[in-house]
Amino acid sequence: MRSVRVNEPRRCPDVLLDWLPRKATLADDEIGLLPDVLRAVVRHSGERKGLAPERVSETLGAVAELEPQYREAMANPDTAGPSKQLFQKMQRKGVDVTDPAALTAWIEAFNERPQEERDAILGNSLDALAGRVNRGQLH
Repeated sequence: MRSVRVNEPRRCPDVLLDWLPRKATLADDEIGLLPDVLRAVVRHSGERKGLAPERVSETLGAVAELEPQYREAMANPDTAGPSKQLFQKMQRKGVDVTDPAALTAWIEAFNERPQEERDAILGNSLDALAGRVNRGQLH
């Protein structure tokens, strides 16, 4: 992921409503903890960079405001990008995602499937990705 300036309120939607739901595969407890982690990063960043307390407060307010939408987006499988969908499919199939050989074998088998099967596995994510590219929204 490229560097995101989490100490700016306008960046919070990029992180919470776009990048994380599209890319991050988290356990339920991790999903719940992430806004607190982001708040800690914002506070730390504000202290290290000597940001005005008002700016830090605005960003913390943006995180709080977006938290319910973030939780909904993380629970919605339609927000996952193709990579995340493939990763989740591997996990559901029992692939040891920490084993490079197992990952390679699964990807090779996936690539050998007919296009229709691959499209069915990826579902809406490819159409959504194409729409994001066309709108210049891909981060």
